[in-house]
Amino acid sequence: YTNRKYVHQDDCIFWNGVIKAKTYPLCRYAEVLLGYVEAMNEMDGSYTDEDGQVTVTRDVDQMVRYFNQIRYRAGQPGITAADAADPTTMRELIKHERLIEFAFEGQRFWDLRRWKDAYDAYNKPIRGLDVSAREAQREQFYTERIWNTEKTMKRMFSNKMYLWPLERNVLRKNGKLVQNPGW
Repeated sequence: YTNRKYVHQDDCIFWNGVIKAKTYPLCRYAEVLLGYVEAMNEMDGSYTDEDGQVTVTRDVDQMVRYFNQIRYRAGQPGITAADAADPTTMRELIKHERLIEFAFEGQRFWDLRRWKDAYDAYNKPIRGLDVSAREAQREQFYTERIWNTEKTMKRMFSNKMYLWPLERNVLRKNGKLVQNPGW
C-alpha cells in the first residue's frame, strides 16, 4: 500500500516511462478554511481590526459554512449548527478533519505541538499491518500488529520536546538567553 497523493495518473515508472512534473502547493485553500474555522472556534468574545472596520466573533453559521466546503468537496456529509455550537465538540471535529485532509503533507507534526496533544499521541505504540509477513503468510499481513519489537520502534515523547534546545553557540553569543526547560 502506498500513498497516491500528488501522483499524476499518466505517471509510468516502468518500461522507460515518464514521470510528469508536479507542483507541490505550499498552502492549500483547505488549510486556509480550517485555520479560519479553528481560530473562530477558539475565540472568546470578539476581535476588531485596527481601523475598526471589521469585527469578528465566534459565528456558528460561518464555521459550519466554511467547514462544510471542505467536507462537500470530498463527497462527505457536512456538519450541523448543533455540532458547531459546542466549542469542545467542534475542536475535535477540526482535529479529525485536519488529520484526514492533510495526511502525508507534514502538517500533523505541527498540529500535535500546537494543540499540546503530542505527549498522548507519541507515547502510544505504533500500530499497523504486518509488512514483515512473507508471501505464504497472506492472512498474517492483514492482521493488525503492534510494532514495539525493536528499539527504533518504541516511541517516547516528553514535555521538554515541545520546545527544541538552543544551540550552545547561540547561548554563548548572547548571555541573556537561557536554555529551554529540560535541555
